[in-house]
Amino acid sequence: MSIAKYKTFIEVVHCQSMRKAAANLNQTPSSVSYTISSLEDELGIPLFIRSKSKVTLTSYGQALLPSIMDVLKADKDLMETAASFSGLATGHIYLGGLQLAMARFLPDLVKRMQNAHPGIQISPVLTPYPQLSDDLLCGNIDLAFMDRPQTKQLDFIPLIKSSYLFILPETHPLLTHRTLNINALGNEKFIVPAWSSDLALQKLLDDLGIRDRIAYTIGDISTLMSFVQSGFGIGILTSTTLPIGYVQEYPIVENSRPVDFGIALPSQENASMAVREFIRQTKNYFSEKHKSIVS
Repeated sequence: MSIAKYKTFIEVVHCQSMRKAAANLNQTPSSVSYTISSLEDELGIPLFIRSKSKVTLTSYGQALLPSIMDVLKADKDLMETAASFSGLATGHIYLGGLQLAMARFLPDLVKRMQNAHPGIQISPVLTPYPQLSDDLLCGNIDLAFMDRPQTKQLDFIPLIKSSYLFILPETHPLLTHRTLNINALGNEKFIVPAWSSDLALQKLLDDLGIRDRIAYTIGDISTLMSFVQSGFGIGILTSTTLPIGYVQEYPIVENSRPVDFGIALPSQENASMAVREFIRQTKNYFSEKHKSIVS
């Protein structure tokens, strides 16, 4: 059995679709289907349940998934170790995270890595925020920029502290305030992000006593901010979810606790050489460039 077949298997697991996996792998759907069928024949068991809408793992596939991920990681580590003997740092990092946060920090980090290690490739993966922890645990991405995850199954490296902000319309009379007490906003309605199930945000909503005043829950930050500017309510976001130039324009939620923002990954100890180097470069970058964000 070849490593290529295992990679195809993992891509199908991630996409839950032969067609989508084929597009990501630059192959035809029939080629991906043949590869999966061939792997099933070699193993002597069915790996996927195929339906018109999606493909899902059988119980056999679920049982084999961790072992296949271990094989791919071992292959990745082997290639990186072999390359390091000749002084060449190589590797491929799949990176997820809050999209606006990545847009804010990632270009500088990629440039920094390319200058130091041109053989290491970084591929951003657009994963919905609520799915980040699952994608890390399943091996779909190597690490993610995010607030401290709720699960203890992931390692977390804090980089900066992010404040909760009241996102106000440009014409709001309280926009120039550095901090705002909830009482100053009267009976305003509120708009929260789709990951409002996050424990830290849940506690904040309870502390503010505004659960019954949430008018909208929106997953896309740009849409949330547009709703705010159109007068549908006051937004609540952390400073790291906003594009550059917005952080100091909105009041901090008075008495709210700062949130740790950083890198989450399945295991620092078992991380590849490329991932460990990316973490080192990222910690240095945040130490040098983004001290002003820390509240």
